[in-house]
Amino acid sequence: MEASLIMHYQPSYHFRKRRLALILILALLFSLTLLFTSRPAHAAFILVTTTNDEQNNNGLCSLREAIINANADDQSGSTDCVAGSGADTISFSGVSGTIVLNSLLPDLTTAITINGGGITVSGNNAVPVFAVEPDGNVALSGLTITGGRGTFTGGGIANSGTLTVSNCTFSGNANGNQEVGVIGGGAITNWTGGTLTISDSTFSGNAAGDSLIGGGAIANLGGGTLTISGTFNPFALRGEERQLVYDIIDRMAEFEQKNKSGR
Repeated sequence: MEASLIMHYQPSYHFRKRRLALILILALLFSLTLLFTSRPAHAAFILVTTTNDEQNNNGLCSLREAIINANADDQSGSTDCVAGSGADTISFSGVSGTIVLNSLLPDLTTAITINGGGITVSGNNAVPVFAVEPDGNVALSGLTITGGRGTFTGGGIANSGTLTVSNCTFSGNANGNQEVGVIGGGAITNWTGGTLTISDSTFSGNAAGDSLIGGGAIANLGGGTLTISGTFNPFALRGEERQLVYDIIDRMAEFEQKNKSGR
């Protein structure tokens, strides 16, 4: 009679306990991997440390470099600024005075907040200062925007996205000139589909060309949404600028009526 030995392996209590602990650890690691790979990017705080309008690597972060990094969520503007990440905030650290632009700043194409802290940005009487694209969701505060020059854009800012302006000053901006008719506002043009909200801001000495569609301070064109609140007061503007602000309302109504009547 053949005898066979059958061995039954029974894991010990301590082995089962270790195996269960290993399974739990693996499950936790898997959950953490899902969490960190699927979570949205956290916003970055980008500090501008120079008033020079530049793009290079010299240890100083410029406004131009900060905007490029914020738009692209990387350091393609310069490694002198931290990488953008999601809805970024650009602030100024240890600097004051005026940034004189050598050329138009990069368009603002994402969610960006710029806290000026009293900084002035000048278009040097040559270029507009900011342009907000349709996907841009931009908040500006504590800035003085001056010396912007545009044609069919807006002297200071051209907005096609969502723009919130608070505690800012717009002075000495122009869209075109007084002899050549153009479309747009001396300080800000809010284009079709744009949403513009202004509060506690001052407009002075801005101008637009003598055109069918123009506004010395603000032109709200093509069904853009415009909201003004706070201390902004058109009657505080110089006479010709005030007239251009109100003239845009009358002219747009007249223009729309002519289109409806086919004349």
